[in-house]
Amino acid sequence: MEHQDALDAIRSHFATLKPGQTSIQKHTYSRDEVVTYADQFDISYPGVYVTENDKRLVPPAMIFMRPAATFGITSPEAPALARYGIYTKARRKFFHPLEVGQHVLFDGEIVDTFERRGYYYLAVEWIAKTETDMSIATGIEWHTIGFVRAS
Repeated sequence: MEHQDALDAIRSHFATLKPGQTSIQKHTYSRDEVVTYADQFDISYPGVYVTENDKRLVPPAMIFMRPAATFGITSPEAPALARYGIYTKARRKFFHPLEVGQHVLFDGEIVDTFERRGYYYLAVEWIAKTETDMSIATGIEWHTIGFVRAS
């Protein structure tokens, strides 16, 4: 029953997603968030992630827009399997380092939605900029909506 409830929620939400929809998300990477990430992925931190002025930098792999979290089902009342999604593919370019504690704005647009092998996908192109409009990174991410697939 949980699987079917999640699938119904995913299908219903997916029908509302259209190419051209946009979202702007603000994020600030905290020191604790970066340290936790570095520990999880066995990154020597701060290692090379320090500026000439001894300011710590965010590892580039952390800087990307999360389409399933941005455009997905976020309601806590939704079935757990319908929330978030599965990361499937990405292409990213990095232009400038981001300091820990510096605000970053992710401006994303849905560029495609499709169903394949029972999963519901969306592709989002994004750009990350500082509040002073300096480009940090760009990319395109492909994610599923939810964790279940239609049989």
